[in-house]
Amino acid sequence: MEQMPTTPSPQEGPSKNNEDFLKNLSNTLSQAYKNAEDMVKLYDSVRNFALGLEQKYPDVRSRRLFHLLIRSTPQSGINMNMEDYPGEDSIVRFIEGLQSAEV
Repeated sequence: MEQMPTTPSPQEGPSKNNEDFLKNLSNTLSQAYKNAEDMVKLYDSVRNFALGLEQKYPDVRSRRLFHLLIRSTPQSGINMNMEDYPGEDSIVRFIEGLQSAEV
């Protein structure tokens, strides 16, 4: 299984590395949807995780990774935060876990 890079440092700012990282993570999420045995179960899992983040973190809509997760386009003109959340709230970890989950 291909090893995904860790979240780029927020100090890097928008860069090619960040864009490559986001593209790879988006591809991982797309692949999880393609491979899902139960599309509704996968969708519900993503939705519930996203709702939990929204309840816990008031700044969630300013996070680029959150928009990638829910497949939305960030509002233009806003500087998106590239940071991930720690531990069990990590969006990167959640998406990577979808690859191995039986959904």
